[in-house]
Amino acid sequence: MTWAQIEAAKKGKDVYIQGQGGQKENITPILVSKLKEQAETQQKTTTEILKMMQAQMQQQQNPPAKKDNTLMYVGIGVGVLVLLGGGIYMINSSKSKNN
Repeated sequence: MTWAQIEAAKKGKDVYIQGQGGQKENITPILVSKLKEQAETQQKTTTEILKMMQAQMQQQQNPPAKKDNTLMYVGIGVGVLVLLGGGIYMINSSKSKNN
């Protein structure tokens, strides 16, 4: 079901889909009754339900962009190198004092 089909049903226009066997089926009465049923269940108007559905559909079509973690990985790598370098320096300096 697309947003255009929902809007058409809301405005009273017939909405057809390809049914089993290749025949077109008018689903307008089903869409309108489902919208009214949801509105009654959630104690909202059909307009509010349609706005919620539209927001959900847009959110699904435009998922948030994935965050780039490159700088975090570079920072961790540099930190590990500093720690290793510091550890090696301390080991070498303690060996030279003992000799």
